[in-house]
Amino acid sequence: MLTGVPYEDLDLPKLDDLSTGARSEHVQHTLYKGMILPLAALAGLTVLVRRNSKNDHHDGGDDHES
Repeated sequence: MLTGVPYEDLDLPKLDDLSTGARSEHVQHTLYKGMILPLAALAGLTVLVRRNSKNDHHDGGDDHES
């Protein structure tokens, strides 16, 4: 109650005890705890790059026309 009057008396919705900012901060701390999510993303990108680059071997020389 910031106004000295309950929010329900002002026709405003009742606020949760936990603010949206605190909730998102908790989620971010959970995801980045121990750097698990960034390492998983890096591993996934590494697998994608390696899988896609295995078939891109060139037999030497340029295939570009001048």
